[in-house]
Amino acid sequence: MTRPAAWLAWLACLGSAGLAVGAIGFLVVDDYSFWEALNEAPSVELALALPVVGALVASRHPRNPIGWILCVSGITQGMVELTYLYAQHSYVVDPGSLPGAGIAVWLSTWTWMPGFGLLLTFLPLLFPSGSLLSPRWRPVAWLSGVCLGSMVLLTAASQWSVRGPPLLGDLDDELPWFPPLILLLLVCGVASTASLLLRFRRSRGEERQQLKWLAFALTALAVLFLSDALTSGDVQNSVIALVIIPCVPGAIGLAILRYRLYDIDRIINRTLVYGSLTAMLGLVYAVVSLGVAALGSGVELFRSDVAVAGATLAVAAVFRPLRRRTQSFIDRRFYRNRYDAVRIVESFSARLREEVDLDSLTADLLATVNRAVQPANTSLWLRR
Repeated sequence: MTRPAAWLAWLACLGSAGLAVGAIGFLVVDDYSFWEALNEAPSVELALALPVVGALVASRHPRNPIGWILCVSGITQGMVELTYLYAQHSYVVDPGSLPGAGIAVWLSTWTWMPGFGLLLTFLPLLFPSGSLLSPRWRPVAWLSGVCLGSMVLLTAASQWSVRGPPLLGDLDDELPWFPPLILLLLVCGVASTASLLLRFRRSRGEERQQLKWLAFALTALAVLFLSDALTSGDVQNSVIALVIIPCVPGAIGLAILRYRLYDIDRIINRTLVYGSLTAMLGLVYAVVSLGVAALGSGVELFRSDVAVAGATLAVAAVFRPLRRRTQSFIDRRFYRNRYDAVRIVESFSARLREEVDLDSLTADLLATVNRAVQPANTSLWLRR
């Protein structure tokens, strides 16, 4: 089964890449501006990233549905992007220039739904093992499938007779059954997320590290949505999306393929430290700049050059001590076991300089290992 599955997975990846390249072609041919193309770039990037990771996972673990979910989501994302730009070219940019524009715009109205629904519900329900947490979650899976299938079938059937320029607009008002179904699907998504949280709470060892990778990527995605909700900078949010979007499929691939699985703790630690440090240094820079500018309010040069120089010197002066204190706080608060282990080993190193008796040194070493690592048993072998 492995070889046919691998061929099928990479064929899906190739098809999705072709759809993404076609979408890029329309962005170039239709002379989209740089900023307009930048707004479309995250969707094209998603159509490329999802199937690549999906093919890697599905070719190595064909019985795990996570890889196939990523492949299907990538194909549908590429399909909706290409068909919409195709219809936009045929109806708006160069009317009547391309055949089949009605079919293309019809496809663009519903092809986004399968990928969106699978990522929202079945991905958190089945990650990382490919099976439900327990049989109790089967109703959520069935309800998600029925809701998603109903959305796709109803939208495709109701819009088939239209197949024209009106489908380029917003159709929510013309589909009275769409809001209740999308709301039900979102409820299923919340339930699926609850399943993932419960799985994380019960997990141990390798599975816990896998879930940490996904949690890290989803946290980054939540930052993107928060930035989009709080700011009106489309360009800024598009650039952030270009950086964050590949993190989600990338984290899923690393988790399931178990490549450098245990590096996630170090990544989370560094993210917490440098994220907090960046925020604090930004605050220091802003306070010093405003303070110096206020003191020299009568001199234009003083307000500009001296304010920037003073703020930069202040940030440089507090960087290293602030980083040490932030690292220490993060370790104490979130990595207490490792923090205590480091303190225990440092204390043992200080005592080691003064220890001369071999028996006392052996007992002290075993006690230090027990306290720092907490193994099931310890023993020490000394070569005579």
